[in-house]
Amino acid sequence: MTTPRLTIITVVMNDPSGMTRTLTSLAKQDLTDVEYIIVDGSNDRQVIPQLLTSSTITGTVIWAKPRGIYSAMNEGLRHATGDYVYFLNAGDEMIEGSVSTVMRALDRNSFEWAHAPVEITDSHDDSVVTPAWDYETEREYAFARGHFPAHQGTVVLTETLRSVGGFDETYQVAADYAAFLTLTQRGAPATIATPLARFHRGGLSTTRWARALREFHRARREILDLHGDTARRERIATLRQVAVTAVHRSPWPLTVGLAAGTLVLLGLTGVAWATAVGLTLSVTVQALGGALWWRLLRPGRSVPILEAIGMGIGLGTAGSLLVGLIAPWWLASALALAAWYGRRMWLRVPTAPLAPLGRPELLGLLAGVLVGVGTLLVSFRAYPLAWVGRWEGYHGDMPFFEAVGASVATLGVGQSIFLEGAGLRYHVLVYGWAGQLTLSTDAAPFVVLVRLLPIVTLIGIVAVGCSWTRHVTRVSWAPAFAGVLLVVGGFVGTTFGGVFNFDSPSQTMTTLWVLVLSVLLLQATTSGTWIPQAVSAFVLGLVVTGGKVSSAAVVVGAWGLVVTIGLIGRAPWWRRALGVGVPLLGGSMVAYFWLLAGSANAGGLEVFTLLDRASSVQGLNPVVTPRGIAAGILLLIIAALPRWAGVVWFGTDRTTRRSVTTAYAVGLVLVGVGSIAILSGGFNDLWFAVAASAPLAVLSAVGIAQAVAWLGPEQRTRVILVVVLALTAAVVVAGVWATGSTGVIGDGWRWAGPIIGLGLGLIIGVCAALPGRAWSARSALAFTIIALVVMALPSRAIYAIAEPFSRATGGIWSPVLFTTQDDFVTLIDQNRTPGWTDQQAAAGAWLRANSRPDDLVATNTTRSALVPALTRLPTFASDLRLQTPYGRAEDVALALSREADAWLFIDAPSEDSFAPLCAAGVDWIWVDPERTPVDSWEPFATPVWTSPDAIILAMSASLCGTT
Repeated sequence: MTTPRLTIITVVMNDPSGMTRTLTSLAKQDLTDVEYIIVDGSNDRQVIPQLLTSSTITGTVIWAKPRGIYSAMNEGLRHATGDYVYFLNAGDEMIEGSVSTVMRALDRNSFEWAHAPVEITDSHDDSVVTPAWDYETEREYAFARGHFPAHQGTVVLTETLRSVGGFDETYQVAADYAAFLTLTQRGAPATIATPLARFHRGGLSTTRWARALREFHRARREILDLHGDTARRERIATLRQVAVTAVHRSPWPLTVGLAAGTLVLLGLTGVAWATAVGLTLSVTVQALGGALWWRLLRPGRSVPILEAIGMGIGLGTAGSLLVGLIAPWWLASALALAAWYGRRMWLRVPTAPLAPLGRPELLGLLAGVLVGVGTLLVSFRAYPLAWVGRWEGYHGDMPFFEAVGASVATLGVGQSIFLEGAGLRYHVLVYGWAGQLTLSTDAAPFVVLVRLLPIVTLIGIVAVGCSWTRHVTRVSWAPAFAGVLLVVGGFVGTTFGGVFNFDSPSQTMTTLWVLVLSVLLLQATTSGTWIPQAVSAFVLGLVVTGGKVSSAAVVVGAWGLVVTIGLIGRAPWWRRALGVGVPLLGGSMVAYFWLLAGSANAGGLEVFTLLDRASSVQGLNPVVTPRGIAAGILLLIIAALPRWAGVVWFGTDRTTRRSVTTAYAVGLVLVGVGSIAILSGGFNDLWFAVAASAPLAVLSAVGIAQAVAWLGPEQRTRVILVVVLALTAAVVVAGVWATGSTGVIGDGWRWAGPIIGLGLGLIIGVCAALPGRAWSARSALAFTIIALVVMALPSRAIYAIAEPFSRATGGIWSPVLFTTQDDFVTLIDQNRTPGWTDQQAAAGAWLRANSRPDDLVATNTTRSALVPALTRLPTFASDLRLQTPYGRAEDVALALSREADAWLFIDAPSEDSFAPLCAAGVDWIWVDPERTPVDSWEPFATPVWTSPDAIILAMSASLCGTT
């Protein structure tokens, strides 16, 4: 019997789909003079033989007891009768014509072994051909640089492989490497120039990369005679390979790097190092719990590392917040860990390994975070943590936010720290998260709100945005574009369009949750188990609504359109969309009735009125008439559109036109435009469009990436020119904005900025499509979309630079049907001095250290939240400017009565004025000396802290029974 020239051996165990793929590729080969052997270790011994019989391939199936892949490969080697042997495992595919290529190489030369390139496909179906292997250079480094032929690209003389002992089964993942490393001692291999096979990442050396690297190093030490410079180079190359592979395949280097960056940024911007360590560790624990939660939701999917980190931050903060309302917040991560461990160890349900971190995602993360840190450093200058004298740079509502956080953390949801015994109906959950971390780490006031929260949300927003972008498009620069657009993008021709808003912690953090929720909803329409996804949609709907109701309204409205479109068109995903849409709506409604419904005032939003429009606030009304305001509203919509323009491209592509992503993008745009057109509320009506801009930034980046890909490499020069012209146009529009507005056409041209921006974008796009190849409407649209989105890219930076040169006119707060909101009620304390002093901060620290958590404080700063913000103690009456509208209507009279009682005692201490404070159980009195002429409250209260800016009195409780 003639000996075959080549034996191909396939090892398989319980993988019929992979086996089918391999057989299909072999069926396209010329297998003349080729022996084919299958070594099968499957539980069902009938499946693989049946697959072979049903194919056109002649071969032999050998069943072998499962003892590991290398035991099976040795079994195949023992049965091989061909002159040469080649291993093609189940799931691997031979490239068409490659067997003939091997045969021609065997006919030309006599060699002991030969190597060839292979084609490697990743989890995104992107393929790469391994680079040419320089044997001599690799030998100088003891083959330790990570370049070595895969067994799918190696052909070996059968007797030679047997003579070196085949595959050493003491190696779990690197026996093939050790065997071929032994062959290098016998001489250089021959080279086959073209790729032989295609295989998917995910083998043992990929999933167990740490063990693989250790075994590679062991093989080199045991097989090669290493000494001197060669040994040193091998050690250095091994360490380098470990570092590079760890960054690529392990989540820990990136996690540790981000945590270290957070710690350093906190410490260098005024946070005590001990506090910085505690906060960094706390958020890391939350993120790890969230990452486990996300992986439990996607057990069959190989989740990318950056996606796991970003979704982990979003889900971890949300879950920890909710658990923290009834128990220590860290129990959320403990529960996630227990569920993860139980699923793997007790239920024996495997979870797909993490997909590696690709260069596009990493560069996107770095671009977005570095730009974001630059904006943070600028913002931090307005928010110092310590100073001498008075500082007035904090946003006026920041003390209220800080106090709300303490209220949730100490009193629970629904109770008010501003009016003891009363309620508060407000979107408190973001501030509750901050308060929980503040108390658990004993951080100083405002540290979490103005340091930790923006840093953590920056990382989370960019990580989710970049990973989502990479999931949708394979264009390598798209994640970086999306990351930067999320952080510094905005409207064109006006301001207040940034989703990363330092002055509104609730907007910033719910932006992260909105992105996480968007990813969850979209992925739920393609795969996953319904109940866990529905529960997660309910939880996120609840958290987003309780964090900022406008953000939730955007997602609920957009997803409502998705469900409607799916139902009408009977789209294949409509059931899944409805399955997560119902719990999303349910969570939002629960949060609304639990946290928000029943307040004395609805928050100032009005419908279909020209009063207090965002366009008026921003000076976009061209004339001083109601029609001018209507024009200003339209101009504000035009200013928002460039940033969202990329989603238009989805409608031009037949493959995406009817997708759930396109429907969601359309819903977001409609909600954003509708909110600007319908609602009024000064600044508040703009939050809806800003919230929609976060997921739209990602989808818009994907849209222009696909537009650039459609234009092709031959249009690269024109694309670059369009980008340059668009950035120039953005500067021009900012210059127009800087002229200001007076509400009179021609006297300040701010109102014209959005029109000029849209016009320049159209001109740039149409002109770019004119020369060269035949003009088409689609190419003009592609260039126009690119120009418009690029114009929106640097908005925050450009308008921050233009602000000092802006024309200061009354028109910037257009008086046309715009009113500055007065207090909901008339208060005694109308002398609200902005900011606070270092002495007041010290007084707050003293009271925190010398009081019990349930001590009650009265004060004469009843219009401000400063006292509860600095002390974290419940107050007799404070910040009635916001307590009265956001409390219940029945508590308004109590608030005014308490304010009068506090002021009466501080201004006129007596037995009568002392009695109401005694009856309420007041323990301390915080006096602002500037608000009262009195300097003695004896014998009813004794000063325990005295400074020119704050006096703290201890109540004489012994007198309460006698008054």
